[in-house]
Amino acid sequence: MNLFSKKSKKGTTTTNVFKTGGIQLFNVPLAQAVKNNPSFDGVPLPALIRECLDYIAFYGLDLEGIFRVSSPKSRLDELELLANSEKRDEIVFQDAHEAAGLLKRFLHHLPENMPSLNQHILTQQLKPKFEQIANECQCNSQNVCVCQCVLQLKKLLLQLPTENYYLLGYIFRHAYLIIQHESSNKMGLPAIGVLLHLMFNLPQPLVKTFLLNSISTQVCNNNDSSEGNEQTTLITTTALFDAVDFKPWVYIFKIVF
Repeated sequence: MNLFSKKSKKGTTTTNVFKTGGIQLFNVPLAQAVKNNPSFDGVPLPALIRECLDYIAFYGLDLEGIFRVSSPKSRLDELELLANSEKRDEIVFQDAHEAAGLLKRFLHHLPENMPSLNQHILTQQLKPKFEQIANECQCNSQNVCVCQCVLQLKKLLLQLPTENYYLLGYIFRHAYLIIQHESSNKMGLPAIGVLLHLMFNLPQPLVKTFLLNSISTQVCNNNDSSEGNEQTTLITTTALFDAVDFKPWVYIFKIVF
């Protein structure tokens, strides 16, 4: 796939090609999509999905409305046809909105995200437990979770199929990166939270915790001392996806501006 073919002002291009098979990628269970479009570095995710994430990370973090602005349906239809064919390697994104649109379409068509099929990315067995724990969290809705709930959620996440856990990890870590660039892309926690809620059919309290606890951070925690005075301590938060092997799939060997 000529993923990072990007025309410069001088008309030159930078290319990086990864050969993949022409087997169905959209509208199949996640585990099957991984088999049909494997990442040969061992990460249990479809290579194309990682390529979309990489493209956005390189070219779309500061793009206003990334994931909110839609590419034309006809163009996304064309990209989906290529993704499901032997011409998958011929995909060239014109901008990061196309990469984001194709990624959203993949997630939308994933059977695990279709309630009508009685399936869920968290599995039907564990989904009620996730929701119960998220609702029990008493931490501020705009802050990371620092209570025992995040530890319970982490234990549940590790019980998911490996592909499910990795997909959630890659998407939520990527979303966290997006909101760090809110000043330029105008996509803060509320906007990204709504998108993730719709993408994965997840309740908002769970989306918030998955997103803000996707990485480990240091936060100030206020506690009352035995003398009745408030003391502030610096604590390291629990990262929900630290068991995921995060690494880029596509590398740019040469960039011509």
